Amino acid sequence: MEIMEAVCIRIRQLQESSEVSVNGMAAECGLNQSTLQHIVSGQRETVSIATIQKLCDGLELDMAAFFDADIFADVEILPPSQKRNREN
Repeated sequence: MEIMEAVCIRIRQLQESSEVSVNGMAAECGLNQSTLQHIVSGQRETVSIATIQKLCDGLELDMAAFFDADIFADVEILPPSQKRNREN
């Protein structure tokens, strides 16, 4: 699994456990609703650390707790140049 897919899944997990809609979560975290919707639906290829930090701040969660989830155990992290080579 690639890191972005794991991040999307983790955000969905947090959204479901907080029993709030994606739009509600965006509002709580100070994010644009369409930005968060695009992230959780997989329409964004990247998400910045600043965006993850806003999510964590809004959910009163530290970054370590965000990434301390089983979903990140088998994440494949490739530099962009290697990712492009795999796609060809």
